[in-house]
Amino acid sequence: MINSKSVAARSAMSSRTVVDALRRDAMFIWNVLISAVFVAFAALAVASALIDLISIRH
Repeated sequence: MINSKSVAARSAMSSRTVVDALRRDAMFIWNVLISAVFVAFAALAVASALIDLISIRH
């Protein structure tokens, strides 16, 4: 027999699991965005250095 207490406990654990999964997904996306910003700045620095080298040669 299923009582309401076990259903409520299972539902709470299920929603907690969902919230934990969403939190992990949000942190993963945040880390990807931060990494993309750092990569973009590094690419800009390399491009700037290359443009400086090209302009010095000419």
